[in-house]
Amino acid sequence: MEPNASDDHYGNTDCANMNVTLPLLQALKGEEQDLWNFGFLEQIDKLVAKFIEFTFRRDNRFSRFVSSRYSDSRRRRKLKKAKPHYDPPANMEELLDRFQARLNILASSILADHQKIEGVIRQRFATPLASSLSPGCVESGRDVNEGGARFNSSGIQGVGITDAADSLHAIDEVVFRKRLYTIRDIIDAIDDNFEGERNQQIRNALLDVKKFGHDESPKAIEWVNRVLQIYVNALNSVENCPRGGIYTAGYYALNVSDVYGAKTPALPSGRLRGVPLANSITPHYGMEVSDLLSSLNSVAGIDFVSYAPNGTTVTFTIDAALFQGPDGVKNLAGIIDTYFMKGGMQFQPNVLNREILLDAYNNPEKHRYLLVRVAGYCAYFNDLSDELKKIIINRTCYS
Repeated sequence: MEPNASDDHYGNTDCANMNVTLPLLQALKGEEQDLWNFGFLEQIDKLVAKFIEFTFRRDNRFSRFVSSRYSDSRRRRKLKKAKPHYDPPANMEELLDRFQARLNILASSILADHQKIEGVIRQRFATPLASSLSPGCVESGRDVNEGGARFNSSGIQGVGITDAADSLHAIDEVVFRKRLYTIRDIIDAIDDNFEGERNQQIRNALLDVKKFGHDESPKAIEWVNRVLQIYVNALNSVENCPRGGIYTAGYYALNVSDVYGAKTPALPSGRLRGVPLANSITPHYGMEVSDLLSSLNSVAGIDFVSYAPNGTTVTFTIDAALFQGPDGVKNLAGIIDTYFMKGGMQFQPNVLNREILLDAYNNPEKHRYLLVRVAGYCAYFNDLSDELKKIIINRTCYS
């Protein structure tokens, strides 16, 4: 759940995250298990896993020993389970229909719980100050959480949009257009995390398909827009939106892409298990080209008006050596202007040398006043958690 972010003029909250790659994998394999509401034994297993992860999180020999032994034991238990019977789709149309259906179900499950939370908030957490600043509340005599504001919406963040689009694009090219491998080949390869010679060959074929971030590949941009449409459709399918409002799609540069990526299996895009998902609607880690203009041109090709009513951010790290001196500042300003003129939305770059970040991580006393862009806010690098520091360092760096 994201923290409440009420707008002063509207009854708007950013309230939930949704990993769109998991229902895509379900659609690919023909699975229909509930991704949100777990059974009793599954809940116990996850609670124990979280307990082990938290209790033995320290970087020492004993903690590493316990964590590794437990992880190995859990992995062996999963492998002992009977291999599921897969029912792959016959064509892309069937895959996309399944994806829409599975994402609709996930959206409804997640937001049904959120509706319960909002119900408690309406009953027990009045916000008179925020309500007095929101046009419509005083006139209607209702709190902002009761729908008193003139406009009401809940922004739901989609995570892994680019990864899902890259995966669909790769499947379309490798399986249905070029017929290099079957869908079953792709499923077996991702189940094995692309390990083994044949699976590595399959991965190479998937990686050869130009992904989002290559502006000479309009198909990659088209696939991102198609996934965004599927996501918006899923939000529109959810009933009982609180406060008489609507659910709106957003995509932000927070750390959820790393958190969710750590638990997400390998994907048909060629991404390996545990690798961070793409941040917001930007090229996936490691699959982008090093050309800043190519990436920005790709992002600007997204139909933000139709598919991002609750906003999105592009947070890149750009090597300061590219834009030195007054002329460099003008060049960077020109690039940013062009990005917005071509249809881009919010752009928030960190313009600095990656080596400075690495040095600040290892020698914090030397960089007490180093300010970095995190997401919708800036912070002193030294004030960030160790995990968030690594995320900032590992973001795509254009140099």
